[in-house]
Amino acid sequence: MAFEIYTGPARRRGVPKVTISKRGRIIFNKAAARLVEGQARVALSYDAERQLIAIEPFREGEGAYPFELKRTVMGASIPAKRFFDHFKIELPRQAELRTEAQNGAVFLSISA
Repeated sequence: MAFEIYTGPARRRGVPKVTISKRGRIIFNKAAARLVEGQARVALSYDAERQLIAIEPFREGEGAYPFELKRTVMGASIPAKRFFDHFKIELPRQAELRTEAQNGAVFLSISA
């Protein structure tokens, strides 16, 4: 029997990834955090029919509630528990970044 070398788990560096924690935090890895670079506050909106979350730059005077985009060592995160509670979205959820971006908005497709 020959020895086999352990090379560790496969890492996909540079691939944008977003996760949603059971505490309602939207977490961006470093690659995904680049998509929301330069934003300190964002507005979140939800399309229940298509199971989409839009993360848009917050603009004063639009009536949207601002969420703080916090920079972390590993990327960025948005504490969004109030958002998920408001729309009665059960957590945790799988999130996938959508490729299209419009007017600085980033879209997440969520599933159970």
